[in-house]
Amino acid sequence: MRIAGALALPFLTIGIDVILGVLVFVGFWLVVVLLFSVFDDSPSSGQAGLGDLGTLTFVGVAAVPVIIGVAAAVVLGTTGFLLSWVLLRRARVRRPAAVTWAGIGVCFIPQLVVVSMAYSLSNTVMATLVSPGNDGDVKWGIYAAAAALTALVSAVIGALVWWWMAHALRGRSLASDVQPRLTPDAEATPPRA
Repeated sequence: MRIAGALALPFLTIGIDVILGVLVFVGFWLVVVLLFSVFDDSPSSGQAGLGDLGTLTFVGVAAVPVIIGVAAAVVLGTTGFLLSWVLLRRARVRRPAAVTWAGIGVCFIPQLVVVSMAYSLSNTVMATLVSPGNDGDVKWGIYAAAAALTALVSAVIGALVWWWMAHALRGRSLASDVQPRLTPDAEATPPRA
């Protein structure tokens, strides 16, 4: 049970991070493109407004990374969900899809906190280490360390939450299904009326 959450949650986290990155990218570039195309009154453009061919080409070129990012996020998220479902099914957990969905829901807030802290810490460290003379070689190492730390903490959180959800969603035993265990002394004494 725990291995399902430890493996699935990092995949889901990376998928969600990619989707959020794509949304930030799209939002930023849409604002930039729309602002520049609306206020483009230069004589070289030939016309004012949204009809500039350069703007449309830029939007078309920017769509390629967005499509790749969305496809990667969907693949990662689906892989994480299916991995969890298969591992829980092999462990004979009752309702593996429900355990996976509940785990995702419960992990949302702790993951948000962990990812925010990891990236804030990496940005702070990078801002102090990167000097004007440095050409940015330190940057990717710090972000890779933050991503590795996030994946490790995600695995721990996922393992604990999936275990918790598997136990929370297991079937309840009915009183009629449970046979009481009698000790030798209890068998000798008559039941009280």
